[in-house]
Amino acid sequence: MLDLFRRAIGPSEDQDDRASAFTGDNADTLAASLTIFAPSPCGHPAVDHLVGNCTAKDPNVRYQRMQKVVLELKLLSFAVPRPETVAHRQSVTAALRAETQQLEARLAALQQAHGTALIEMQRASSDVISELCARLSSVESELAAASHA
Repeated sequence: MLDLFRRAIGPSEDQDDRASAFTGDNADTLAASLTIFAPSPCGHPAVDHLVGNCTAKDPNVRYQRMQKVVLELKLLSFAVPRPETVAHRQSVTAALRAETQQLEARLAALQQAHGTALIEMQRASSDVISELCARLSSVESELAAASHA
């Protein structure tokens, strides 16, 4: 937020390399700059709107109360994404993607293991059913032979 004010009032002694929003070698040229020229846009529409309302040539367009400016600055501080927030969000997204890929790999391995186990159970149950059918056939044969004797 301090940059916003520096943008409006010009660079401090330790910021000689930054361009001032208003230029003037003395109070008269600075006053002329303030009354004739508008500051150049910074690239953030919300900031440009705020600065434009603070530096408007028409007094009816300018903010009438400082509380309104403070409120707008507070809203702007929440609305404009901070670089560290964006970087944090990107790192969290990358971590979530990596974790999702790991989970997908584990699920695929479990699915493969369960598929193999299911095939093995089907083969084993088929063998048991075949053996039971053979025993049942043998018992039926014995019963048939016993009933004829």
